[in-house]
Amino acid sequence: MNIHQKFAFIPDQISINIAAQLEIGKLFEGYIELYMPYIYSLMLFNRPKLFHLLMQQFWYRDVLLQWYRSINGKKASVIELGCGPGEFLMRIAQPGVSLTGVDSSEDMLRFFRRKHPSAPVTLRRGDALSSDCFAGQQYDLILAASLINVVRDKRRLLANCIDHTSTNGSVSFFFPTESMSRSNAERYAKTHDLPSLSQDLLTTWATNARKLGAEQILSLLPSSIANTAQVNFYLDEMACSLTFSVH
Repeated sequence: MNIHQKFAFIPDQISINIAAQLEIGKLFEGYIELYMPYIYSLMLFNRPKLFHLLMQQFWYRDVLLQWYRSINGKKASVIELGCGPGEFLMRIAQPGVSLTGVDSSEDMLRFFRRKHPSAPVTLRRGDALSSDCFAGQQYDLILAASLINVVRDKRRLLANCIDHTSTNGSVSFFFPTESMSRSNAERYAKTHDLPSLSQDLLTTWATNARKLGAEQILSLLPSSIANTAQVNFYLDEMACSLTFSVH
């Protein structure tokens, strides 16, 4: 099998060619499965495409949708912080729900607009640590996946979200836990018979993600909120959601 046949699976064109991907792959010698050169090239050169590809994997997509459906309460206005290329927002779009996506990366938003030019979503570039990203509005539901584990000031993010949640609204975070290790990811992939691309994406996530424990977030919240927060686990406890209401 030649190189072009081996990588015939790759959807769409990306900013570098196959030869460059293989050169990148050499940097990770000893940790290269079939799809790793492609995945790492996307990490370096086309992160919107990487997040778009991740959302196409059933194990990731279904878990995010399960997270969303687990959140009780009103959802007339929903904002996702760190919306990336927008695949999650498009999955939860429905009549009667006002959706807003915020991301600090113009590349992510540009990818979103190109893929979904008629999306029923208000897009805004902004920093989740700044109140400006909410544009002076309050929301029934504030969502953030794989964000609180990477921001530099978690306490500020939490305060910002609380300040911009409507009365009886909710804030919910989804993030990888400290159980998200390569060995656990490989075990999960084998147990659930994930296809090769899904296996390598999950392993890459487990290897590179910044992990967080729910108790670390709870310790930063006022006790009146922390005591009623709901914690759910996913992917054999490799991922977690923490949801709380604001009264």
